[in-house]
Amino acid sequence: TDTRPGTRHFFEANPDYYEEGYPLLDRLNIHVLQDAATRDAAFQVRTLDVHQMSPPQWRDYAGRVPNAPGLFSPDQGTGLEVAMNAGSEPFQDARLRRAAMLSMDPWRAVEDIWLGAATVGQGVPSPAADWLLPEEVMRTYFGDPARARALISESGRETPIPVTIKVGDFGEEYLDHAARIADEMRAVGFEPEIEIVNRRYFGEEVWLGGDYQMFAGPMAPVLSPNAYLLSVLHSGGQWNTTGVRDAAVDALIESQARELDPTTRMELFLEVQRRAMDNAHRFVAAGGVSIWTWWPRVQGFHPNFAGFEYAHWSRVSVR
Repeated sequence: TDTRPGTRHFFEANPDYYEEGYPLLDRLNIHVLQDAATRDAAFQVRTLDVHQMSPPQWRDYAGRVPNAPGLFSPDQGTGLEVAMNAGSEPFQDARLRRAAMLSMDPWRAVEDIWLGAATVGQGVPSPAADWLLPEEVMRTYFGDPARARALISESGRETPIPVTIKVGDFGEEYLDHAARIADEMRAVGFEPEIEIVNRRYFGEEVWLGGDYQMFAGPMAPVLSPNAYLLSVLHSGGQWNTTGVRDAAVDALIESQARELDPTTRMELFLEVQRRAMDNAHRFVAAGGVSIWTWWPRVQGFHPNFAGFEYAHWSRVSVR
């Protein structure tokens, strides 16, 4: 009904909404408050019912209000990605790519470096949470140094195995996480050297150009599932710089892209991620999240901002 850019947006329920019985709210007012202290104050006095917080704010608030509701909503296309170039030594050997991943514990790094406000995943943007590999499946690819050492031994390579990790200079958390990865790899038989590169070089020469043995840095802001699958994971993708070519993955990507049944497409989507993780060439070690909390009178708040979605607001109610 009204919008004041950079300040607030007012909505009223549409009686002709396409889903019968929705939306549940009569009105929705979204306030844009640039100052963090102002946002906190407005939430504390209940001028705001729903509040988006930064990781330090959430940690402080959750410490003071132990039963506070909280939800970490993935921010598609953001966060720290790790990739290994299968067209370059030593990662032409899939066993060594798997060993590098098994040396890492990204969940511990998320807690220590990102204050718990990040996710671990394959990296493909998802239309819903159940379209992503569950954590118990993702954990099978990481956190097993003994298995990592066994794979290195099986490869027959003399240790330590030198590796250069190109790291985009995008902030303290990125550099600290890359240092953690180097330490973890060193403990199983690699000899990592970190090369910090500027942001422009990382974007143009590393992520897009493929000039790396291994990299750690931001992922491209690709926000839709097919844009990522067809351009990054598909063998013919213009941004597939890891050198992994897998006809089975290609077939799955193409099948899910033309599948109209949501359940069947979700199964194909999950299988693409499994096979991509099996190929051990790229994953997101600390995916960005938005942190939300709300007062108890708010019911049904489960945001999904994938692909700029906003239909979740129709399910929210107050009591």
